[in-house]
Amino acid sequence: SGTFNYSIPLTGGCGAVNATGTITVTQTNTAGTASSTPTLCINTALTAITRTTTGATGIGAATGLPAGVTAAWAANVITISGTPTASGTFNYSIPLTGGCGAVNATGTITVISTPAQPSAITGDAIPCNAISQTYSVGAVIGATTYNWSVPTGWTITAGAGTTSITVTIGGAGQSGNVSVTAQNACGTSAASTLAVTPVGALGAFGALTGALTQCPGLTSQTYSFGAVANAATYSWSVPIGWTITGGAGTSSITVTTGNTGENGGLGVQVQNSCGSAFTVAAVTVISTPAQPAAITGTATQCAGATSQTYSISAVTYATTYNWSVPAGWAITAGAGTPSITVTTGSVGQNGNISVTAQNSCGTSAAQTLPVTVSSATPAQPAAIVGAATQCPAVTAQTYSITAVANATT
Repeated sequence: SGTFNYSIPLTGGCGAVNATGTITVTQTNTAGTASSTPTLCINTALTAITRTTTGATGIGAATGLPAGVTAAWAANVITISGTPTASGTFNYSIPLTGGCGAVNATGTITVISTPAQPSAITGDAIPCNAISQTYSVGAVIGATTYNWSVPTGWTITAGAGTTSITVTIGGAGQSGNVSVTAQNACGTSAASTLAVTPVGALGAFGALTGALTQCPGLTSQTYSFGAVANAATYSWSVPIGWTITGGAGTSSITVTTGNTGENGGLGVQVQNSCGSAFTVAAVTVISTPAQPAAITGTATQCAGATSQTYSISAVTYATTYNWSVPAGWAITAGAGTPSITVTTGSVGQNGNISVTAQNSCGTSAAQTLPVTVSSATPAQPAAIVGAATQCPAVTAQTYSITAVANATT
């Protein structure tokens, strides 16, 4: 390349004559290798990147440079300098002007910033003590390492410096925060934290409070097996037809009972990080007892008769029986049961023996038996009327007496 002035002498003819002229050969454009492909922090001065060129007489408008960084050309050298004010990966292109050929000086500048605060930590906030557990965050753009800390008594067993750690949980009561920051050459992010409270094994269930036998459709009935030590959740179940109206998820629930016969198990499952446990109790829905069947016993009694028994068949769902006897009579045994023993009253102390069946849902209609106390032992019958002397094998011979007062047979 260069400027070439040529001269060509002519021969023959008259006179010394030369054909002269100039040829200019322009050099092909080239751009040398960049002096660096830097990674630097935002708002930090860039160490100048230089690139040697040939053929070019200048450069055009650069594209792809980070804000705050510019390119200049002088003496066959491109110089890229400045302080980047934006982060990211910037692939730049600088066109050469003059010379021969369309050539661009290209390269990459990576600008990083202090990492953002890590996302929320995932992992059990109420872990079982002394077990292995994992805590993690999402990857943070630009972070090169992660700084984890755990409560006193806890141990990081794997994953230090990464987005996920494995720890051995401390003992019950060794609470605190699991914390993590993201870091790179530009700095350290704000910390993300998770408050953690280790728990021990589940405690025992208490005795059930609440009626095991219920009436239909009763509202505001409360059941509890007591608060279970270290339980995190309570999940209740009730028989079909029953409804939990309050307290779901707690140690005590309020229910509306089902219809008669909608019986079954009323139970609760408790759970924490250490495991789960379940208990159940059988509950029954009963109705008001039906009217008792007919009373059996003697309807006509003698005065002052002792150990006289009156009874009925047992009534479904009945828990007690309410007997009454006429004035002057006395119940001597069996009160509250399907069978009583009585002492009768005096002559004329007549009336009804009555009984109802009862339970917590109500009292049945009464069943009654009219009873009468007769006078003293009947008098001697009068003379017997009938033939005193008879022939052999005579049939249909009648003998009779006059009816005796108070006689029953």
